[in-house]
Amino acid sequence: MKVLLVDDNLINLAILSQTLRKHMAHLVEHLEVAKSGVKALELLKLHSYDLILLDIDMPILNGIETARHIRQSTAEYDVLACNRSIPIVAVTTNDSAEWKRAYYDVGMNGCVSKPIAVDILKKTINGVLTRDSREQLISK
Repeated sequence: MKVLLVDDNLINLAILSQTLRKHMAHLVEHLEVAKSGVKALELLKLHSYDLILLDIDMPILNGIETARHIRQSTAEYDVLACNRSIPIVAVTTNDSAEWKRAYYDVGMNGCVSKPIAVDILKKTINGVLTRDSREQLISK
């Protein structure tokens, strides 16, 4: 599985990368990082992915705006067609019911709270890869 991690904080990127490599190595074949929503959209124009782990609080394009561009590809940010429907998991401290509803509304499939709990990360990733978990996103 090819995973794209998007976060403007290098420490968060390092922690999440290490967590995935240590605890989900059997699933993750390729891991790529982007330090902004803009960079993520550039990568999504060029390469296909199976999963996006997306920070919400980022400058220029936050996670919600980035997800909106992925789902509703525009001339400015035209991602590959195969990337328009891949699972997107919000990785955030903003995990209230109201925020989860906003993630659902832009087409995200799950939410993982920071700091990352390995068991919840595994459960969320497995859930979004095996079924449409968007309803679960707003029911929690």
